[in-house]
Amino acid sequence: MTEQKIDKRVARTKTRLKEGLADLMTRKSIQEITVKELVEYVHINRSTFYLHYSDISNMLENVKRELIEEIAEVMESYPPEPFSEESVVFMKDVFFSLGSNRKLYRSLMGKNGDPSFVQQVEDLVGEKCLTGLKRQFPNEMNMLKYSYRFCLSGCVGLIRSWLQKDPEDSETPEEMADMSFRLIMSVIRETHPRIRR
Repeated sequence: MTEQKIDKRVARTKTRLKEGLADLMTRKSIQEITVKELVEYVHINRSTFYLHYSDISNMLENVKRELIEEIAEVMESYPPEPFSEESVVFMKDVFFSLGSNRKLYRSLMGKNGDPSFVQQVEDLVGEKCLTGLKRQFPNEMNMLKYSYRFCLSGCVGLIRSWLQKDPEDSETPEEMADMSFRLIMSVIRETHPRIRR
């Protein structure tokens, strides 16, 4: 068997495990999910699970790390300027990333999710935005930091609501990016009239 076929098989197995874990997390907390339950749910052998992960906690940490790395990759490809012309494109790419892993994000940000993961995502996005704000508006930061925090929390709430919807009935990543940008800009312009971009 070629290495490419093995890699594809491994990727498929990991995808099944991740989706199974996401499904189970909508019903119970991560502490209640066992390896036996997960492998039975996705119809694979326990030995196959242990080829990739040592236990459920180890799997969850790996999944979280992969998602954070993916978001970080998207962010690294854009300049840290929250009010540049690329802002909507940047947000669209973030929403595409969230949408392509919708089940996992929905589970991790849901009632049985992991608050530390939500905080990691918030910190990652927030750090980039704050860096951009400091560069663009160094003399406005005493007040802007409050608007920024308000917008960041609002965006997390918006993302949570969007992820809960059925993909067939929900807005596209482009629509969500446009909506998020308009909401952020309306807050910034209302609270900081000198910023008119």
